[in-house]
Amino acid sequence: MFRVPDDSPGNFHKLGSQFLDAARLVFEKGKFAPSFPAYALIGQAIELYLKAYLRGKGLPVGKLKSIGHNLKMAFEEAEKFGLLQSMKMETDERITLEKLSLVYQSRDFHYKNQGSWELPFPVWTIDFATRLSQCIPH
Repeated sequence: MFRVPDDSPGNFHKLGSQFLDAARLVFEKGKFAPSFPAYALIGQAIELYLKAYLRGKGLPVGKLKSIGHNLKMAFEEAEKFGLLQSMKMETDERITLEKLSLVYQSRDFHYKNQGSWELPFPVWTIDFATRLSQCIPH
């Protein structure tokens, strides 16, 4: 048995970094070809980084749970607390994040539903998550 860490911003950030490292490994192993497991991992990293930022701004865990897996909503909430003062974001990146959010939120990466999605390039997802992680004090 091991002790589960608390819901501090630092622990959210640490867990996000572990998911980001795992996503990098999966993308690298697949030579940066699109991979559902890698997209699921990178989505989780982005979600955790955004929630680390929001916890650092004092949002309670209950509010974070109400955001769920909606990356777009989490990002918009973080914007209200000044995230874009620390991170530059282009218009096309916002659109890309929204597209990733739709598939990630529905958990389609986990269950491989039928259909087609417009997904960002793997390198963009890693770069975005890395830049996001650097904006969060931990």
